[in-house]
Amino acid sequence: MTRISTSLGIFALAALAGCTSEPVDNVQQRAENASGQIEQRADELEAEADNRTLNAAATLENQAKALELEGNEAAPANSVSNETTNAQ
Repeated sequence: MTRISTSLGIFALAALAGCTSEPVDNVQQRAENASGQIEQRADELEAEADNRTLNAAATLENQAKALELEGNEAAPANSVSNETTNAQ
């Protein structure tokens, strides 16, 4: 019985020895590659967010200028109306 257990143990160790694990250097290289890809994607996302923010700010500035021009065009008519109303 002991011989069978010993034989099975040796066979199991031999089988495990045949299963080569990935070298540590390869794992480290894959981790560094993944880290580099993550950093690159983070930079891309940051640039995209900055671009969207700048575009949104430009749109709001244009809308503000348009409203200001509208207000400036409407102001003289209102002031004439107010002067006429005050004179009566």
